[in-house]
Amino acid sequence: MWVSLSLNASLDGSWGFTNPVAQIDSNSTGLAACNSVNYMYTGFMTVYCYAARLTQVATTGCLKSCSTTTTSDVLIGGQVRSVSPAQLIVHGSQGSQICSLPAPGYSGTITLQCKDGTLEVNSTSCSPDPCVLTEETTGLNHSNHSSSVSYSNNSNNTQVIPHGSTWLQDCSVMMPGYFGDVHMQCFAGQILANSSACAGPCDNATGAHAVLVGFNTSATTELHPASWEMAHGDFFPTLCSSLHQLYDGTINVSCSLGVLSANTSGCDLACPRLLKTYLTVTGVSHAVEAPSRMPTVQAKLSTAMFLGQSTQGTCHFNVTKAIFQSHSTLAVLHVEHEVTLVSLLRGRAVL
Repeated sequence: MWVSLSLNASLDGSWGFTNPVAQIDSNSTGLAACNSVNYMYTGFMTVYCYAARLTQVATTGCLKSCSTTTTSDVLIGGQVRSVSPAQLIVHGSQGSQICSLPAPGYSGTITLQCKDGTLEVNSTSCSPDPCVLTEETTGLNHSNHSSSVSYSNNSNNTQVIPHGSTWLQDCSVMMPGYFGDVHMQCFAGQILANSSACAGPCDNATGAHAVLVGFNTSATTELHPASWEMAHGDFFPTLCSSLHQLYDGTINVSCSLGVLSANTSGCDLACPRLLKTYLTVTGVSHAVEAPSRMPTVQAKLSTAMFLGQSTQGTCHFNVTKAIFQSHSTLAVLHVEHEVTLVSLLRGRAVL
């Protein structure tokens, strides 16, 4: 008579009792079920019988199943993703998983197969979802502003947009004062918005770079709008002298598509005090100094200030951007006789 024997065996860290699947003669080997020792395995282990006692010999016939934590790589939508089976798959069997779990925005099924604990992808039938727009749909965010997304002039409350569709939306819809277009796209059930082309108001965080060069000096600064935000197309003036004391005129700072720029073409460099030029009268050259700071305008000064009381008339000085010039018409009187000399006198001093 065959007496049923049990063996307390171990398999992959688990212990459990198993029985021979058939009678084993003494001093012979037989098979026992692996699953009763470790539920993750199927197949049969080899056991040895001697004097009514069983001994575990080998587990090479035990084949591992794939659990819900076993993973495999799967390519969906051009991206490698990790997939696990929805339920345990025993060795040699197939299982499945829905596409949306490893790849949100995709529908369909992934077919999986287990080979001794290794999960393999047999096939995939995943397709990208369309995008659904409702009255509550929002998808644009830029500078802490969000807005609703529009796709067409369809009056329906709900719109279904095919995957891969692209369209443009005016940046001003997202944020008043902005210009350009938001590039919209439906991709796997998600609306993607690229607002990098949106520009408009300038904030005062970054100013306009302005440089003025003076006599042996230069001045560089960042000019910022007084308010937090400056609209596209607006400008504000600032005095050139606030940047460099030898300049007259106005700097215009303007905002264009989100970028501040400073136009210094309206700045004229005046002549500092004591800058020299020369007047030639009857063959004699006379040094003439500016008595004070002279702006870039024409100035009239009495010749007596430079040439003494023996001369009469007026010097007309044209001061233009760091060049101190004299354009003078003089009437020169001599004691012995009166001589009228009309000449164009030029002199210059440039630093």
